[in-house]
Amino acid sequence: MIREVTVSYSVMPCDEIKTIPFIDALESLSVCFESIVTELEKAGCIVKGKLREAYEIAKAIINDWYDAIGDFIGKLLKSSISQCS
Repeated sequence: MIREVTVSYSVMPCDEIKTIPFIDALESLSVCFESIVTELEKAGCIVKGKLREAYEIAKAIINDWYDAIGDFIGKLLKSSISQCS
């Protein structure tokens, strides 16, 4: 099972890399996607009265991605187990 992932943050210098738990990396990704909606709203790119809908769309995309990555990891684990047998 994947427990840690190596990621680099845009706020860090390019040569600085930090290992963080996988779930924290996923949460960070989720927050980044949601912050895109906030920044688009601040820039006037989201029609007035549509901010909630924009967040709902972003969350739906994130949830779809989580589902897809979960399916991928499940298939990967099944494949690894069958190769070891």
